[in-house]
Amino acid sequence: LADPQVDNEEITGFEAGYKFEKGSFKVNLNAYYTTWENRFLYTTGSYKEYDEAGFLFTDISQRHKGLELDVHYKPMTNLTLRGYGTVGNWEYDGTTPVKIRDNDSFTYVDNIEASLTGTKVGMAPQTTAGLGAAYDILPNKLSVDWNYYTDLYGEVDVEELGLASVNNEKYESEKLDAYSLFDLGITYNFTFGDNAIEIRGNAYNLFDNEYINQKDNYGYYYGNGFTWNLSAKYKF
Repeated sequence: LADPQVDNEEITGFEAGYKFEKGSFKVNLNAYYTTWENRFLYTTGSYKEYDEAGFLFTDISQRHKGLELDVHYKPMTNLTLRGYGTVGNWEYDGTTPVKIRDNDSFTYVDNIEASLTGTKVGMAPQTTAGLGAAYDILPNKLSVDWNYYTDLYGEVDVEELGLASVNNEKYESEKLDAYSLFDLGITYNFTFGDNAIEIRGNAYNLFDNEYINQKDNYGYYYGNGFTWNLSAKYKF
């Protein structure tokens, strides 16, 4: 089992967009279609009796297509409303040789030929949506954002992929649960003598929602719970 030969990757993309603007209302719409050929991927995990294994995928093809929309509206001087939505369909295409290496001895221990046609590309949500508002209480600002993520899939599970290939079955990546997050931001400005000071506070995942945002060959990973930061800017 020799090292795999890796060709140059080939990426072809098409993109088209439309922008509409009338007064305080703005809309951007974008469509894309991308093919990714001869892709090489490396991931790690456990495999059979090997606790530390490396998986080398070669000649992978991917198809990414989707729509992206964002909207901004300012109904009054001190209020800005915004929203966005993305819908994607990202899939692998064709078959790929997978070489499996024992990372303790750096020797190859298995080699499978697997079909990935129609398998969803994982590790990032393919459909998202969000709403937000920013209110200026001059010279201060309050902002609230809601973000929704779905159509999120785990990384290809190599053992399950190999089993499906042996049984001549179609393999599909595991679909993870959708989740929502709320963020809050507050900006406070004041003067100190002739100089200005800006205090900015942000709270992320405001309601401490528990969610899984990744899955690889080692298992599941939770996203961040409630976090916050505070910054100060002194202008002189």
